[in-house]
Amino acid sequence: EIMNVKFRYKKPEGWFNFSKLIEHPLKDSFIKFEDSSDNFRFAAAVAEFGMLLKDSEFKGDSSFDEVIDIARGAKGNDFYGYRAEFIQLVEKTQLMMK
Repeated sequence: EIMNVKFRYKKPEGWFNFSKLIEHPLKDSFIKFEDSSDNFRFAAAVAEFGMLLKDSEFKGDSSFDEVIDIARGAKGNDFYGYRAEFIQLVEKTQLMMK
């Protein structure tokens, strides 16, 4: 078990001001990054892009090329074109940063 997520919420009506607790343990299933879902890999590309923009101390050896490669590989079914638009944004940012 990596962590235990605890989430509390109340219904909008505030039913007697009682909150409901939901707990969910997160287990490490040892999935390789390459074998993870498109959504997970794409989200990782977006996070990496954010660290590059911020020049985060945690960016390690990240690069715009790596963000583009990961995002292209995780584009999946891009019905509304948002993922393609993100990839174009990263490419334009890379050109501006040179």
